[in-house]
Amino acid sequence: TAHLQIPRENLNLPITPGTPTKDVIDFTTDVSEVYGVTVMIDSLLHPSVGDLEITLTHGGTAVTLADRPTNSAENFILTGFKDLAGRPLDWYNAPYTGWFQPEEPLRPFQPLDPSGEWILTVLDHGSGGLKATTRVLEGWSLNLLVESGGGTGVPPVVSFANFGVEQIRPNPLNREAIITFRIPGPGAVKLTVYNQLGQLVGILADEDLPAGIHEKRWHPGLLAPGTYFIHLESGGMVSVRKALLTR
Repeated sequence: TAHLQIPRENLNLPITPGTPTKDVIDFTTDVSEVYGVTVMIDSLLHPSVGDLEITLTHGGTAVTLADRPTNSAENFILTGFKDLAGRPLDWYNAPYTGWFQPEEPLRPFQPLDPSGEWILTVLDHGSGGLKATTRVLEGWSLNLLVESGGGTGVPPVVSFANFGVEQIRPNPLNREAIITFRIPGPGAVKLTVYNQLGQLVGILADEDLPAGIHEKRWHPGLLAPGTYFIHLESGGMVSVRKALLTR
């Protein structure tokens, strides 16, 4: 399998009621078909996310990820969308941290050439009269499975949907964090930590593990405060999550 993760960070794009806020990922790849798509809203700050509609558009196809979820409150924080998540946003409460079913399936993107523009659009249907606070899209990431196979016997879309760093708690962290991750089949797993310069600063796992959900503890020790990246690699796939270390 081959997994492309394209992060968009430190955007600070303002969200204005009635005006679409758009961010574009434009890239080129040699492969011609997508086998799986997931989207992670890393941070979207808003006082009432029940006013928001979020869509992803590519190659003339538009899919609604969220459409004014019922239990409105503040913010989307590490809110992921994948078809096999098994739970809708309306069952839970903001900031909706975790993986959820999109309002519309992401499957229509799979026959398309992944090259070109992928556009995330946030539309605020509210009046803007709520309490004064920040309304910004800070960051999101697009995740594509662009090759099938891998020899695990697990169908590629199922494998892709059941792989990744699920949670870092707490985040921001101080003395330690628990890293929860999922792998779709048994095999070699590397869970590592990198700093903002791309330097390896920690190895949390380098071993064979069974399929399923696993947890590892990260003790940052004397590392300086700042942003770090938890990097999971297994079965030819890679997942990265951002962690903020404070003191």
